[in-house]
Amino acid sequence: MAMARKHIYSVSIDCADCARKVENALNAHDDITSASYDFPRGKLTVVSPLDDESIMGIARNAEKDIVFHDDNSKLTKHVFSVSIDCADCARKVEEALSSDKRIESAHFDFQRGRLTVVSKLSDNEIKRIAEDAEDELVFHDEKKEKKDRAIWRIAAAAAFFIIAEVSGIGYIAILSWLIAGYDVVFKAIKNIFRGKVFDENFLMAIATIGALAIAAFDEAAGVMIFYQIGEYFQRKAVGASRDSIAKLMDLNAETAEVMRDGEFISVPSEDIKIGEKIRVRSGEKIPIDGTIISGSTHLDMKALTGESVPVRKSEGDKVLSGSVNGEGLIIIETVSLFRDSTASKIIRLVNESEGKKAKSERFITRFSRYYTPAVCISALLVAILPPLFNLMDFSSSLYRACTLLVISCPCALVLSVPLAYFASMGTFARHGILIKGDESIQNLASMDTLIMDKTGTITEGKFSVRKIVPYGIDEKELLSYAAALECTSSHPVASAICEKAGDCHKKAENVKEIPGIGIEGIVDGHIVRAGNRRILPSIAEPDEDGTIAYISLDDKLIGYIVVRDEIKDNAEEVVRNLRKEGVKTIGILSGDRKERVQKTAETLSLNKAIGGLLPDEKLAALESFMDDGKITAYAGDGINDAPSIRRADIGIAMGGVGSDAAIEASDAVIMNDDISRIPVAIKLAKRTELLVKENIILSLAIKAAVFILAVFGMTNMWAAVFADTGVLILAVINSLRALFWKV
Repeated sequence: MAMARKHIYSVSIDCADCARKVENALNAHDDITSASYDFPRGKLTVVSPLDDESIMGIARNAEKDIVFHDDNSKLTKHVFSVSIDCADCARKVEEALSSDKRIESAHFDFQRGRLTVVSKLSDNEIKRIAEDAEDELVFHDEKKEKKDRAIWRIAAAAAFFIIAEVSGIGYIAILSWLIAGYDVVFKAIKNIFRGKVFDENFLMAIATIGALAIAAFDEAAGVMIFYQIGEYFQRKAVGASRDSIAKLMDLNAETAEVMRDGEFISVPSEDIKIGEKIRVRSGEKIPIDGTIISGSTHLDMKALTGESVPVRKSEGDKVLSGSVNGEGLIIIETVSLFRDSTASKIIRLVNESEGKKAKSERFITRFSRYYTPAVCISALLVAILPPLFNLMDFSSSLYRACTLLVISCPCALVLSVPLAYFASMGTFARHGILIKGDESIQNLASMDTLIMDKTGTITEGKFSVRKIVPYGIDEKELLSYAAALECTSSHPVASAICEKAGDCHKKAENVKEIPGIGIEGIVDGHIVRAGNRRILPSIAEPDEDGTIAYISLDDKLIGYIVVRDEIKDNAEEVVRNLRKEGVKTIGILSGDRKERVQKTAETLSLNKAIGGLLPDEKLAALESFMDDGKITAYAGDGINDAPSIRRADIGIAMGGVGSDAAIEASDAVIMNDDISRIPVAIKLAKRTELLVKENIILSLAIKAAVFILAVFGMTNMWAAVFADTGVLILAVINSLRALFWKV
């Protein structure tokens, strides 16, 4: 076997979880010694005797959206802003692109109007393939937008239809049919020559032409008019959903006034560096995260956190990009780059939801592929068999067959289910909750167990000194020794001790961390340690409520300091609300003392609690709670929570400005760090799932009922119109209710 060598690739992938799948797939391969995917830097390192092509093939099999920038195929990700009126047509475009051997992957996000293609082809070549699959596809970057004149056509066709009905002259209805459906017939003919038969244009054309053939003029015109009405409502519904998410995506300020050479000038936000000063006027969005160094204001942060009440901010306070300056003028010193600011993070998180379809949505996609051909075959049999066996005349059997063809379009299902998820995402965002995909909503609605990190999630996350107990020295001196070491650490307990001491503390030298124990240094020539009771052997643990920091001087205990993090005021109410939403098991994990963790659990009436955990022990503790067949969620905010957030069925990151690792690993992000949003998220998820089930049952039940009645001649084409267009309109309206939910 060839000798293993190191391969380093520059790669792109949008999803941190997908990157993990690639890494796992490579490491699981027998011919690969090791594989490491550095997701933030886009570097994939593989040690293997395999050649580049084989390694890339394994990676692409694990995740089709991965792009190797330095491979010979020169794959490029193309993102197009597009629109199309029919969800089923969008699926056909996606399938046509995916089936082309020159295209690595294709994903059509119908609700957002975005087509993403990974290929070595040019933009124009990709567009030609897409337009061959569906000529109604509009690429907005080509400025092909067409004015929607459908309402005028519908009105004109309806006017002639009414004249035909009132006058009793059936032939006038043919003119109504032509006005409403000339484009449908034209597209049906074009698609037949392209080999696309079972689309809605073909079905409507054949059904209405059949009706004309048996002199059912009014029904032919009525079917076409109502079909166009359904298409019009479909366009409006999709537009409304896109507008709702567009408001969320409109968080970034593309330009900012930055201090350069002694004066403020307007520059692109992405060109601003960390530490520069920017000016934000009243009514303007804050472009980059920073700290106010001059002025004060009330910030409108509802687009970020869902909070309706403006938040007071003044000098020294941190502010987030995407917030709107409500009053006055403020000067901000930036603390991040534009691409790393909160608003940019949110937009990336929203984009990450692409392609993560729920089970019900995947079912509908598969169902629609077989449903239409099955109904068409049934219609053909209904048209041919009864006259063949002298059971009825051909005119009657043809009418029944045409009725079945009208029912056969799956648009109500294909559109309404993803539309329900998409519309609800806008509502989640309004309440300060970002959801990464439809599957996350489905899992949230079904979750049975919630495990939470204690510090910063259940508790305030801000420690304060509650008690100082010296042995042989006074309190002030004990605090001074402790602060000398702790002021070199960023640990929350250390920060509390340092804050209590202020500037009145000794100076430490040669400070170093003792893993799993605490911190050590030289103070006034003495060896001083601060940490847990393992800093010295045989320390008796006092009965104190809180985290204890023991202090030793030259291997002699000189006292301890009790630091406590208070439970959040709304924690008990949150637990009650979680139980109302059906969460049966609620527990906490923490590195804090076991006794303190257990007391917190008892105070909040939690089912389970484990304390004294090291960061690498949290994951094992979480897995001990996870039962087969039950959906388990984990909520946390720190870097050490990221593995548990990723491992859980639903990972919830607390705080939009928390750990990037936790946010990347999560399925949902609570932007304002408020645990009360978790039961809100569950409630919204359950409403969404109910909405989806309503749409599926409504569509299938009505279509099935009218199908059976049509086969036995117990209904007419008007009922078929309702089963198709009517159900579509009802399902779309039902889905759009999600845009207006309140909790």
